[in-house]
Amino acid sequence: MMDVYSLAIWSMWAIFALYWLVMAFGNKRIIHRGSRIFQYAVVVAAYLVYRYAGHWRGGMQSIPENTFIRVAGLVLCAAGLAITIWARRTLGRNWSGNPTIKEGHELIRTGPYRVVRHPIYTGLLVMFLGTGITAGRYMYFGLLGFVAVMFYIKLKIEESLMLRTFPLEYPEYKKTTKALVPFVI
Repeated sequence: MMDVYSLAIWSMWAIFALYWLVMAFGNKRIIHRGSRIFQYAVVVAAYLVYRYAGHWRGGMQSIPENTFIRVAGLVLCAAGLAITIWARRTLGRNWSGNPTIKEGHELIRTGPYRVVRHPIYTGLLVMFLGTGITAGRYMYFGLLGFVAVMFYIKLKIEESLMLRTFPLEYPEYKKTTKALVPFVI
């Protein structure tokens, strides 16, 4: 049986998935698609993590169960969800799950994009962190590390497309706005 903390976490992930599904309709037409190697790498890597990280599965507790810690994890997960939805809404019809250039593509520098260049990734990483803290299991921290590496690879692909599409504006944007963590990374 699922406890209230687990139910809250998985409800937030369900909200994220449902929002992404609904918002995927009506995006601008793709005029250039970046490499799909990232998609394949994620699938293979996820399988390998699941297959060979058996010692992570199950009950290995990494953080003691404590109401304050679990609530802090819920707050982080909710904050990450809010960031992802805000960023996705701000990006509008320019969004794509794959590195692409859209017809009439715009360089978005408003909303959360004023603070970081990849706020959807930032929000998702915060959601994974909150999930790990609430669950208190090693598996989630390993998953957080894996997702961080995958996002880093993907943002490099996206940024190369943005530099080609916006050769004057994007280098300036990179100088003034960090990629994932405000003022840090």
